[in-house]
Order: sequence, then C-alpha cells, then structure tokens
Amino acid sequence: GDILTIFKKPYHPYTRGLLGAIPRPDADRETLKIIRGSIPNLINPPSGCRFHPRCDYWMKGLCEEKVPEVIEIEPGHHVMCHLYTEEGKAYLAARNLDTEAYQQQVLSMEESAS
Repeated sequence: GDILTIFKKPYHPYTRGLLGAIPRPDADRETLKIIRGSIPNLINPPSGCRFHPRCDYWMKGLCEEKVPEVIEIEPGHHVMCHLYTEEGKAYLAARNLDTEAYQQQVLSMEESAS
C-alpha cells in the first residue's frame, strides 16, 4: 500500500510494532512498543517469515517454516503474514484464538489515526 495507508492500517504485526516504537510528544514514555529480540542477520535471514523471531503473533511450526504468501487485504494494500492466510486462520482456530479480535485492533488503530 501507499505510505499513508500503511500508517493508517498497519496490518503486518512487525509494522505495527515499528509504528508503536515511534516516540510521540503527546504520549507517555511507557506507551512505546518494545520489539523483542535482535534485528535479524540480513546475510543469513531466519527461515520462513523473516520477522518471526521478533513477532508477538508467531505461530510455532508455521511462521518459522513457511514464507508467507502475499495477500491483498484491500485494493492496492498487500501484506505477507500468516495471520491472513487460511492456514494461519486454521492454526489460530485450532488453539481457540480469534483472528477477528486481532483485525479489530488494526481497525481501531485506523480510527485513532484519523
């Protein structure tokens, strides 16, 4: 997606983390998002999704083994994340986790950015 859309609707968890780590003058220091782990080695990147070692939504056995496919969330806005694939949704459903709640978080970020 274009830059404005990515800022308003950051579907990828790592993008959300990065945006949450940006200091804002009107926010408390304690509200900054901390992305766990270290930046991956660019010469020898992690297997599967390159962001899985630092992702709060890492799905064991999926994210580290399989590169996510490109999913078009809306016209011109794509994401590479297992959360939005049928396989990822099945993984979460098998563990009684709700992808809708996660997607609602994304939508609430859009409303607060407006």
